[in-house]
Amino acid sequence: TPPSEDPPTADTGNSLRIRAGFKAEIVFPWATSDETITPGDVDITYQIELSTATGKTFTHRGTKTITVDQTGGLDGGTIAWTADFDMDDWITIEDAFDQDNGLNSYVITGARIEKVVVKDANGEVVDTAPWGPTVLYEAAGSTMSVGDNVFCVGLEAIDPFMNDRGYTSPDFSLFWTVNPGEYGMLATGDEAEASGFGECDSRYNTGAYSGITVQNSLIQRLGELGRVHSYLPNRSLRLWAATSSDESGHDADILDVFKVGPQTVARGRVNINTLQPKVLKALLTGAVDVDVDDAVDAILERRHAGTVFHNVGEFFGSIADISPSTPENDAAAEQVVTRLAERVTTHSNYFTVVLCAQSVRDVAGVTYTDENGDDTTAEYGTFDVDENGHYIDDVCASQRMIAVVYRDAITNKVSIESMEYLGE
Repeated sequence: TPPSEDPPTADTGNSLRIRAGFKAEIVFPWATSDETITPGDVDITYQIELSTATGKTFTHRGTKTITVDQTGGLDGGTIAWTADFDMDDWITIEDAFDQDNGLNSYVITGARIEKVVVKDANGEVVDTAPWGPTVLYEAAGSTMSVGDNVFCVGLEAIDPFMNDRGYTSPDFSLFWTVNPGEYGMLATGDEAEASGFGECDSRYNTGAYSGITVQNSLIQRLGELGRVHSYLPNRSLRLWAATSSDESGHDADILDVFKVGPQTVARGRVNINTLQPKVLKALLTGAVDVDVDDAVDAILERRHAGTVFHNVGEFFGSIADISPSTPENDAAAEQVVTRLAERVTTHSNYFTVVLCAQSVRDVAGVTYTDENGDDTTAEYGTFDVDENGHYIDDVCASQRMIAVVYRDAITNKVSIESMEYLGE
């Protein structure tokens, strides 16, 4: 930022002074402002470049430590910001101009924010952007200027949980907003909007589906994917439905994309397309926080209506009745997914098949009462069975066999794993 006061005092009048200044705004979504989490300093590593009409070029790289001096509570969390720009030291560039020949203009050709490091009140680093080798942002420069001026550019994290992308990443605009303008050019006037309760007052709201438990450990269960959250709406993973209106637009299908651990075969899973109430009740008991019988009835109601679950996500995200209706704090609801995700499947690989072969002597002319209670007469070419399930046609021989069949989930080919005859 070229000086807006204290003009150059060099005898020649051909010197230029320049300095950089910064504002910062930090959000602590789930912690109230008290002595234990009072925000501390922000270290900003930057670089500025300029050229003058005389052909003079200048590059300066430095690190400025600024302190957030304003805090306030917002939506159960803390927001902290610097009220004014915290300026670095002046740097004097000699022989920047040739006033006698009218060469008195300059251009800031580049302004780069290389890294931002956020520390707490104890000096411990709590966040760094970017995480990778790229710089955070590089502005496009300024217009040509003569005399004192102030140039600004501002960055705002669209989603602060995903703020590590550098300016060289093609998806930079998905995570950062640059003011002013889409080109991020240095411009006169402060458009950084680091004002604490400006736009953030309406934008910062944890909203529905944002209860979260942050674990300092690896994911142990597949359902823990539901812990991926942002404070912005529609930027969290919702693996369940609180009400019937939530059954569309869920993210539970992602459960079929990932696995936890090195295992390639999972045994003992229950196919949730079963129509057996006892199997479903045994599966859900101790896993759901709603009435188990009601949850079983809700599943069977869908199945009898023709619903077939093609993946695990459809099961969790499309039946609201298996999760408690608590969208304001989804930790309890997501426990259902965590408990059940490794227990269920929709694509069984092993099937038990029982085969029965019989030779029958076909008879005709025998009168009997059929399963509908009507008197009828046995005929050739018809397998006749009476009201008690007894065969009218004579069974001369019978043989049963049991086979275990394996279906390859990738090729869909079927092979017989084992086979044996069953005794009478």
